[in-house]
Amino acid sequence: MPPPPPPAPPADELTVPPVRSPAVQVALATPAPVPPTPSVTAEPAAEELQTPVEVPPTLVQFLLSPRYVASVDSVKKIFKFSDDDLTFISDLDRLVMAGQLDLEAYLVALEDEFAAKLKDAERDELYAKLLAERFIPVGDLLKPTAQDVARREGLKLPATPHYVVYTKPLSYSGAATEVARTAGFSLMGGPLRERLRELIMSKVKGVRVDSQVRDVLLRKADFGGLGLDQRIADTAVNALNDILSRATVMSEDEVTSWLAKEATRKTAAAESAATPAPTDEEREIQGLAAQMPKTDMAQATELQKSVDATFARVTYRPPSDYLIRRLQNAISSRLRDVRSAAELKQLLMRDTKVGGLALDGTQADAIVKTVEESYREFHDAIAAEEKRKIETQLADQQRKIEERRRHEAEEHAKWYEERVRQRKLEGAGTTAAAEELRRVFATGPTTPLERKELAAEAGKYGWLVPAHAVQMTQPVAGTALPPPAGGAPPTPVAEFAKPHIAVSAETVKMARATAAPRPSVDAVKFAGPQLFGLVGELGSMTVAEFRRLAKRPDEAVKKIQQKIDTLSQESFEKRIEGIRAYQASPLQAGYMTLVAESFRQGKPVAETAEEKRKAGEDTLSPDEIAAIVSLNSTLHY
Repeated sequence: MPPPPPPAPPADELTVPPVRSPAVQVALATPAPVPPTPSVTAEPAAEELQTPVEVPPTLVQFLLSPRYVASVDSVKKIFKFSDDDLTFISDLDRLVMAGQLDLEAYLVALEDEFAAKLKDAERDELYAKLLAERFIPVGDLLKPTAQDVARREGLKLPATPHYVVYTKPLSYSGAATEVARTAGFSLMGGPLRERLRELIMSKVKGVRVDSQVRDVLLRKADFGGLGLDQRIADTAVNALNDILSRATVMSEDEVTSWLAKEATRKTAAAESAATPAPTDEEREIQGLAAQMPKTDMAQATELQKSVDATFARVTYRPPSDYLIRRLQNAISSRLRDVRSAAELKQLLMRDTKVGGLALDGTQADAIVKTVEESYREFHDAIAAEEKRKIETQLADQQRKIEERRRHEAEEHAKWYEERVRQRKLEGAGTTAAAEELRRVFATGPTTPLERKELAAEAGKYGWLVPAHAVQMTQPVAGTALPPPAGGAPPTPVAEFAKPHIAVSAETVKMARATAAPRPSVDAVKFAGPQLFGLVGELGSMTVAEFRRLAKRPDEAVKKIQQKIDTLSQESFEKRIEGIRAYQASPLQAGYMTLVAESFRQGKPVAETAEEKRKAGEDTLSPDEIAAIVSLNSTLHY
């Protein structure tokens, strides 16, 4: 009887045959368990090395996915590889996924293996295909990323269908963005995004099945659908089912809570790993410090102490830090008498998406009752503190006003002294006074620099003459003022009729030649000041302002993303408001116009934009379009 076959390896281990690259041999120095692979593997010989490799569960799911299997089949067909070649590449993939080999060493191992089998162009095509299909979906889980390695190696990654390995939960809006990108249709319109979000929510909660989802996708937008064609609708349904099978989809508030808990967990883990165990001496010091009286260096305000005391009395605790701060702000608004008790109850019962806490009537009444007790106890102290703050602010403002008045008075005194000095030089407004002006300007008690400037001015415009010379038929002796054309008497000019003002001959000539009408007050339009925050800046973003942000479109996109990230730090609602403002901006409207026109013409958006630019229109360039498309793909709620 023949001996029984050897038992199959367990599900969490993978048998790796002997490798043929020094880089891979180094990576295999530390064994670890790994999950199974769908790729083609050869039966290992008895003398082959058993090397378990540990791969994260999320990446194991990717290695078992149809996407990876299709990539294996495609590589085999295009490059005519043997099963051993495919096994070698698949084993390298697992080493990269397990963190035992980076992508640069991965390419070195491929170079060593296929240098004699493929031409240079074929090897570059193989490297680009493997990076795009197998490592781009992994994203930032690998360092360096596939994009960084391709950029350094000068590889042009081919276009592949959108696919992402999800390591975090997706919100309903985020899932809508992923479905649209995978199926290949745009969600730039606010109503379309909201309809797809509600559609995904109903699918997750079991309200709709696939056929009902498909019907809504096919329905025209005027009747509450998305207006997709049959092919795109089927692709969207398949993409939705695939995403739901690989990712956890939940509401935006639940995602926020999950991210906060994950950040707290990572921080605690990092502190635990970085903080060594205390020695006996350190424990003794900590014990002595605990026995010493504690002093609060930062004096808390009456309002803060009252809010803390009231919050401690409330038995209800919101599920996330974000909602805890919202409850504390609501308590603060009541203690400051900004809200009444009834308004506080309405706020507590309001849905979390619109600024509330989504409590029922019993919970809200209990909190309102506790806050009202604190209101009667602390409100007087809070009001007195607010009054002191206002008095301090008024005193500071009064001091600043006095300082500004004193400064303006000093400036006015200096200006007045200068005007008196000029009037003395101008004289009484006669011809003799004009001669005196010439004498003073030429030989008077001036510095060399002043004489040089006056001489240059006289050489350009002529000597100053009295203002009444404007009404003379002949010019004053020694000036360059010509008589009026045709010997007609000069037209009096009211602006220069004052007797104690001297003007240049050129000024008189210009005044006679042109009599510009005074502007009408009715024609003056005053535009009030416009104050813009980050939301306003995003909403008013034009193509010109986008180009002024940075020299390169990708850098300008990063600055827009920074503005949205700043709004995210303030609140989740502010982030949504910023994204919606950007989507309604003139920049986005111009992009959508190009997209619509490209659909009508059946041409790519970049080609349509290039034709417009050649025709002389100031529209987006292909690089700017690519940057905006990249930004739009990241803007989900």
